[in-house]
Amino acid sequence: MKTIKRELSFENYYEIMSFLTNHESTIEIFESVLNDGGMYYGSDVRIGRYKPRQYIVLMPEFANTQSDSLYIILTDSEKEAYELVQPYLDNEERPCKTKLLPK
Repeated sequence: MKTIKRELSFENYYEIMSFLTNHESTIEIFESVLNDGGMYYGSDVRIGRYKPRQYIVLMPEFANTQSDSLYIILTDSEKEAYELVQPYLDNEERPCKTKLLPK
């Protein structure tokens, strides 16, 4: 199935995280500077109109010094899910998008 990535509001992000934490899913929580993230797998949870996926990743992405963009990623690919959260699990620096400026 297709991987889905959607931006969430702060309230929806933590509402979904709280629900999944209380649901019987396997969970890996990781800390970020402003917001925590998590990967939930073996889940049969349906979120919105999307069919249940094997992996649900709730992930903050650097926006600026005062806020993050918050995303939910639904996928069946173990490789893709772990690639998204590996920098957090290894306690490396937080991944962020960089833009190359023209010379």
